[in-house]
Amino acid sequence: MAERKPVTSDEGEPNPPSLGQVYPAIARWASGYGWVEFGIEGPDRPFVRALDEGGMVWEGEGKYETLDKALRAMEAGLTEFMREQGFDTTSSSDQRSTQRPQKSASKTQ
Repeated sequence: MAERKPVTSDEGEPNPPSLGQVYPAIARWASGYGWVEFGIEGPDRPFVRALDEGGMVWEGEGKYETLDKALRAMEAGLTEFMREQGFDTTSSSDQRSTQRPQKSASKTQ
């Protein structure tokens, strides 16, 4: 069996997987439904969050050991949110529906 060589950039270095390959729900969300934010904004703000024009749809913990762990948590949270809201999570962003399902009422504390 022939050894597969990694795809390389023009400089000859291997190309890393795309964001959509590693985190498909995050890529899909940011490509057509809303946006994501990550970073330190203050001691009482989550490190990662996903929003749309209506506000926050998912927020993570205040601190993660690594950025990858934060993005994995966001991937899981957005996957669950989109499934609960009726988004077709099996199709790519190029095949998404033009009509967006309504969000359910958010919980109050």
